[in-house]
Parts: sequence; C-alpha cells; structure tokens
Amino acid sequence: MNDTSKLKINFGSGKIEQKINIYDFGTLIDNLIVNAQDRNASSISFYFEEDNSAMHVLSDTGPIEIQPIDDIFKLGVTSKRRGTGLGMYICKQICQDFGWDILVSESENNYVDFRIEFNKEQ
Repeated sequence: MNDTSKLKINFGSGKIEQKINIYDFGTLIDNLIVNAQDRNASSISFYFEEDNSAMHVLSDTGPIEIQPIDDIFKLGVTSKRRGTGLGMYICKQICQDFGWDILVSESENNYVDFRIEFNKEQ
C-alpha cells in the first residue's frame, strides 16, 4: 500500500500541494490536538495564513511552562507528570521530513500558537 498522498489545501487566496506521508500527517495533527486536550483546552482552532504559507493550530492552553519555549521540541522535554517528551519532538521531526518548520509562541491571553510553515517548492 502506498502511504504517501498529495495534500491539497484550498483556503485563502492560493492553493498548496505537498507530497506527504498521510500517516505521519495524522500523527502530527493528532499530537497537537491531544496535547491541547490534555491541557484542558476549551478551544482548538486551525487556520491558514492568507497566502497559505503556514497553518496555525491555536488553543487556550497557555502559559507554556517550558522555558525557553522552543525547548518544547527537544527529545525528552515534557511538562506532563507522566510524559515521555516524545510527542512534540516527533512533531518537529515530521515537519522536517516534509520540508516544513514548526514554531511555537504564546500570547498574553494564554493562547498557544503552533505555526507550521509549508515549503512551497515540493
């Protein structure tokens, strides 16, 4: 079975086509949602930048306890009592495998924003 599919996203003013492993993409999205749920998110939103250069996963799960905040993507780093520190590390690896980048930021109103920057050259 071929587990690579082409992702087509038609939001905003343009179109994105990326070759991705659909199972890895599912793991990426699932991990972001489960982490938000584990932190009792009352809101999880997905939205795309107007030019479709990036996707945002925004949730009301801040503040992030890990500092510096980018350490959240390091192997073994976790804020969960029984966490393994694998989830966000795997998300970063999946994005890198796709030629994407994933960044995290938080706002004053305790929203956490995971920004996935797409590589338009694929």
